[in-house]
Amino acid sequence: MNGDWPQAGYDSANTSYNPNATGVPNGVNLYADPHIGYGEIHDVLVSSEEYIVVRDSDIIGIDRTTEEQTWRKFVGTGVQPVLSEEIIYYMDGFHGLESAADRAEWHRSSTIDFSGMPAGGVVVHGDIAYVGLYAGSEHDLGHLYALDISRRTVTLDFGVSWGVSARPLISDSAIVISTRTGMIGGFESLLEVYSPNGDHLWTRSQPGEGGLSKGLEPLTIGNGRVYAHQWDKDTDRLVAYAKETGEVDWRRKLPFKWDSAETVLIRDILYLADNDRVLAFNSHTGDGVWRYERAAQNTTAVSTPQMAASLESLCVSGAPAVGLNPDTGDVLWQHDDPLRVHAVVDDELVASRDGDLLVFRDTGSSSGSDPTQVFLRCQNCNASLEPYHDPQHCPECGAALDTK
Repeated sequence: MNGDWPQAGYDSANTSYNPNATGVPNGVNLYADPHIGYGEIHDVLVSSEEYIVVRDSDIIGIDRTTEEQTWRKFVGTGVQPVLSEEIIYYMDGFHGLESAADRAEWHRSSTIDFSGMPAGGVVVHGDIAYVGLYAGSEHDLGHLYALDISRRTVTLDFGVSWGVSARPLISDSAIVISTRTGMIGGFESLLEVYSPNGDHLWTRSQPGEGGLSKGLEPLTIGNGRVYAHQWDKDTDRLVAYAKETGEVDWRRKLPFKWDSAETVLIRDILYLADNDRVLAFNSHTGDGVWRYERAAQNTTAVSTPQMAASLESLCVSGAPAVGLNPDTGDVLWQHDDPLRVHAVVDDELVASRDGDLLVFRDTGSSSGSDPTQVFLRCQNCNASLEPYHDPQHCPECGAALDTK
């Protein structure tokens, strides 16, 4: 896996796309509902044998076969663990990187005493764990650390004025970080790109003007580009920078203000979602490919438009939660209850609702479960179907439904 998958809703380049999953293209069928008690679920990681549930102050292991809780680790608030090669990594306060292979023996993977606030958790790429620290003022110096996991040593450490403000993005040839510096009349947002050995490649900025702050935030890396969100008081834009030079390949104005949005990159298409819609762009040109408008929903039920995807299905949190065809935007299935999507792994969709872990499988999967409600569209006429128990025929056109 080399730090790529399974992860909690992202990989080291933040594509949110799992190329190893079959996904849930035909519909979702609830087959596991392990009760883990009260408390908001922030993330769920998936190993070969466990669902690893991240809550406010603890991490819980759930056996994927028995659905029983097997271990519990108390951690500090705001912890954002990652999973690589079956090992969990997370920042333990300011003191270092904790990890566990067998979950019974957690050990310190570094001996660094950090002097800043960890920003966005840990990113693992290959055998290296990257940690960004946010300093908090112009008088402090933040850092980006690269830690050799097996040797437990620091391989890269360089200072960043004001520090790293979000989780770094990592590819084989680039380290992308974001930072902000204080300015009279607003802050200045910086997007900085470095080589794996720490050489500075390029910087792009978005300064504040006239008392107004502007923003420039990296989103994901892929297809030789760094994709970013650029915003000011009135306008939000999606920007593609050439990864090697920082030149602008394309820039597109968005048709909405981006208060909370998520991105997914699947091969040649870049997807952007907020609570009301999903937009698909050609990642090479910025041209629009398709647009999906969500029906009226309970927008307070899910606080983030988080997505996760395989090649065959783009799964979007919400009320309703939906699975979209990545190529066309057609609705493949719909679940009317509010769901927060965390990961697509193997043939499963891993989600949560009201503090409980929910696991769904493709209705076409042979390893099914109880015949609970199934939500999908007719493959013949694309009619939206009400929930049925194992529907056999479309009530609109009468076509047989291939749900097995």
